[in-house]
Amino acid sequence: MKKDKSFPVKDSDFVKGYGTTAGGAWCVEIARKRKGVAVRDSKNREAGILFFTNNEWAAFTNAVKDGEFDPIGPIAKQLRR
Repeated sequence: MKKDKSFPVKDSDFVKGYGTTAGGAWCVEIARKRKGVAVRDSKNREAGILFFTNNEWAAFTNAVKDGEFDPIGPIAKQLRR
């Protein structure tokens, strides 16, 4: 059985991500709380909120920084060594 990772979060807790475009495409909002990180789509708030523990969020953001989700991520990672 999965443990519920949700926690109380208000609309005012969310901030738009740095990559948000002026036209409104790719609008991701993030709320950092003591219990973890909440993520939602600013254009479709009714779709719900994804909740992550602080450890899960750290693992995800480190993977992004390491290029693990880039199409040439493994190649780029080798070139940086």
